[in-house]
Parts: sequence; structure tokens; C-alpha cells
Amino acid sequence: MTEEKDRASWEAAASLLHYFAIRLEPGPDSDYPYSASDLISETSLVRILDRQAAALGHPERHVTGTLFAKRYSVWARGALAAFSLYDIPLELAHENVKLRLADRGMMLYAAEPASREGLEGAERSTFAARYMDRLREHLAPIIKTVSACTGANETVMWSLVGHNTYSLYGSLTDVRSSNRLSLSPNRLELVLQDWKTLASAEPLGPAGYVEFQDPLWQGPPVYVRAYCCLAYRLAGKEKPVYCETCPKLTAESRRLLLSANKEARD
Repeated sequence: MTEEKDRASWEAAASLLHYFAIRLEPGPDSDYPYSASDLISETSLVRILDRQAAALGHPERHVTGTLFAKRYSVWARGALAAFSLYDIPLELAHENVKLRLADRGMMLYAAEPASREGLEGAERSTFAARYMDRLREHLAPIIKTVSACTGANETVMWSLVGHNTYSLYGSLTDVRSSNRLSLSPNRLELVLQDWKTLASAEPLGPAGYVEFQDPLWQGPPVYVRAYCCLAYRLAGKEKPVYCETCPKLTAESRRLLLSANKEARD
């Protein structure tokens, strides 16, 4: 039993690191010199945003702020995946979330597992609701401070985070997704339950994330964002380059982009 638990813990740690850039065993402070507390202090946040802006080619300030929300949504997505897939809630206090900057303004994270008391059995839905409340409380001052420092629209930033978390559950539960097929029936039931809880957790719940419909697209589900992340406005691009889920794309352009990216991955 101990060996089985150790293997499950290793798989969870490997998955969170690979897919969400979250390390469950924090290394030395020098590896992750910042914490989320630095994201709610304007003085330290400005230094972080300046470094990100330099890595992005010094775009307009509100572009840097908007893209910050998209990048930080990876952390939020990972915090939910840790809970829903591995029953590992993460510590969400700002001082316990460590981070460092990487190439192209990306961020890498280090986290600690939180207490699992109340997670088992009938109390899971109550635990999930509290966990998502704490995640929202974690995000709110960060989004507010980034918006104040950059002029990025708070509604847009919340929507980018919400879209990424919503898409996580969509991809895990849809039969067309390879992620969905790896879940046991019991795990799928828990993920669906958590998704239902998330759906009522404004502003992280669904807010106009329409699923892309095209008879020629045979890939996994794709949910169109309500707002553009502004990545197309980064310097050094001869013409606008949009993301797969950008609302600015036409249906045909989205299908062609999705198909090209899927072929490249395959």
C-alpha cells in the first residue's frame, strides 16, 4: 500500500510539473526568488512586470498585464488539477506560492500540499467549494494589483483565467479528448462533480466560453475565449498571429489553425 501511494504521489508530482509548471517539492529559495505576495505589492510587482515586458519585446503596458493573467492562469489550472485529479489541494496563501520567471515571460511555480481534512466522502463537495473560494481569494488581489500597475482590464483578466480553468474540465470530461480516456469511472465522477462546483464559483465559472463547432474538426473540444489575450500585439510579428481559442478568428481560420497545430503535434 505504501509503495502504491508513493507511486501515485510521484505520478502527481511529475504531471503537475510537466503540464502546469508546478513543482510540489520546493527547492532552495534561490530557485524560486518570488512568492505570490510579491504580486500584490506594487513595488515588487513592477519589477516582475518589467522583466516580463523585456522578455516579450516591450509591448504596451496593458498588453503585458493582460498576458500576465493568461500566464498566471496556468497556476490556477494546476491548483485545480492537483485537487480534482490527485486529491492534492495546494496551499493557496500568497506567501506559500513560489515562482520564478522563465523564457518569453512564462512563470514556473513551487507549491506545498495543503491539509486534506474533510476531503473524503460526502464532505468533498463542501471542501471543493471552500477550495475554489480560496483560489478566488488568492487571485483577486493579484488581478487587481496587476490591473492598477498596467491598465489591463480586470474583466478580461478574470475571463482569461476562467477560460483556462473551464477548458481544463472540458478536456478531462469529453469523450473526444485523450485526457478523458485516461480517467477511471470513479475519477471521472469526481471531476464532473468538481466542474459543477466550479461552474457556480463566479468569476471563475463559465462566462461565454462557447464550444467551437465545425463538422470538419475531429479533434478534442475547443472553447472560444470571450476576450482576446492581446498576444497578437507583441512586437516582432509581421502580421497578427492569433491563438487557437481567440474570439477574433473566423470559423475557417480557427479550424485551419487547429488542424495545423494538431498535425504538428502528432
